[in-house]
Amino acid sequence: MAGTPNVRRTITALRDRFDLLYGVYNPRHIGSNPLRPWSQHAAAESAKGYFGNGIDIVHIDYGYSDDPRHQAELDKVYAYLDAHRDELGIRQILWRVRSHFNHIHVDFWPKMADEFWRRHPTKGGPVVVRYEDGTLGDTYGGLLPAPPPPPSNMDDMFCAFGDTDSENVRYWQRRMNRVGGGLTVDGGYGKKTQASVVALADGDGFQILSFEADAIEAVITERTSPEGPEGPVGPTGPQGFQGVKGDPGEGISTGDQLAVTVN
Repeated sequence: MAGTPNVRRTITALRDRFDLLYGVYNPRHIGSNPLRPWSQHAAAESAKGYFGNGIDIVHIDYGYSDDPRHQAELDKVYAYLDAHRDELGIRQILWRVRSHFNHIHVDFWPKMADEFWRRHPTKGGPVVVRYEDGTLGDTYGGLLPAPPPPPSNMDDMFCAFGDTDSENVRYWQRRMNRVGGGLTVDGGYGKKTQASVVALADGDGFQILSFEADAIEAVITERTSPEGPEGPVGPTGPQGFQGVKGDPGEGISTGDQLAVTVN
């Protein structure tokens, strides 16, 4: 049995660079609790020979060990995966978080529709996958999911609090989801999207009204590096972001705008 196309591509890429072992297919719910979502390890599309849409990664010399030497080796693997998220179609990487100090977990787009009540495909249930834009499909396909296309206006993009069904908002929701934003890609600029911008920019106490594209990309790179952020963003607020003092939990008032300048 072999994994979905992006699982196979990732294992091939890693095999040329590191000495690793992989756990791929395990038809179980997360934590083996039947009332929790299905694990991406449980994904299956039998007709195409796809079994598993997630991989657990350990170094061949250590197995599932939290030995600091093992963790140092996996830090190198994490750095490679993080630098190639888009090319490999990675949805999430779990490393140095709860239950993931002795192995790296990676899973991919499209993801298995993981609601606990769904019947598993090998037990008579249909193949249901969820793509990065939130739509559903019936195959893991054979192509890497493309990065979100930029909006047609490459000079200035404006996202106003209260917007609905906005392509500009969808673009930034997808970008933030690639670093754990956890947003529904619905094109609506509301409090949850605003909170993700504030969290990403480390802007506690600010309502961020505008930011430059290269500024947020720099923050994305910094926030996802194995070493973590290099230091605080500064005494006057997040560097490269423009905003006003205020409780970000309250969101931006209707009419205020989030301006994005794309270079």
